[in-house]
Amino acid sequence: MRLVVWSPPARPMRGSVSSARTDYFAYYEEIDFCLKARAAGFACRYVADAVAWHKGQSAPAGLLRDYLLQRNQLMFARKNARRHHLLIFLTYFELYRAPKVIALYVFRGRFAELRIFLMAVLWHVGLFRRDNPGAAQSRLGKLGQRI
Repeated sequence: MRLVVWSPPARPMRGSVSSARTDYFAYYEEIDFCLKARAAGFACRYVADAVAWHKGQSAPAGLLRDYLLQRNQLMFARKNARRHHLLIFLTYFELYRAPKVIALYVFRGRFAELRIFLMAVLWHVGLFRRDNPGAAQSRLGKLGQRI
């Protein structure tokens, strides 16, 4: 998905919308930024022929990617959903999605992925909060060596 934030020339965007939050690190930070921009009166548009070049490292892969995607999806819902939407999402997540993911990981014997999924979910109840992506990546590297 490619998103661009557009600002009328009379209203510069710099300074009127806070930058992307660092607690996302990767995944969902651009969507969070676009929601903030829209709330500040800017328009977000899809540009089909836009190209984004990333300088530096590519996206995290493997277990770190799985951890960040799951954790950030829940974080995004907690920060941006209205109460009734959050209640619906959490009900769906707790009664359908989480049990299904856990059962699939157990059935397929993918215990490293199960551990990462549980770490990402439990981060939201206060466990693993001290984790930053660098520390998580080093722990995941150690986990990969043990498997």
